[in-house]
Amino acid sequence: MIKNQIEKMKSNAIKDSRDLYETVSIKIPAKSYAMLELLSRLSSEPKTSLLTKDISETLYRIVATESEETDLIEEIINKIDPQYYQESFVDQLINNNIIHSTPEK
Repeated sequence: MIKNQIEKMKSNAIKDSRDLYETVSIKIPAKSYAMLELLSRLSSEPKTSLLTKDISETLYRIVATESEETDLIEEIINKIDPQYYQESFVDQLINNNIIHSTPEK
């Protein structure tokens, strides 16, 4: 699963920062949506921001357990400006020495 996504990312050259973003939609039960909406309003945070930490933690756990993919991940990460992955699952991988970042200049 991850290997296919990594290969897809490798084949798509990043032309500018707009190419680093994708639209994501989720379908959740009405009760969950109501709770998410309430949390969003109480915290004055966009709903997507509330999900970002959970998504990053999940991605970190997946990649951390599929160690055979780290070379491919490093290859991609080292071609991207570090500002684009600050405070993300990539930072967690780097901080825990699962991947090593040496961005190209």
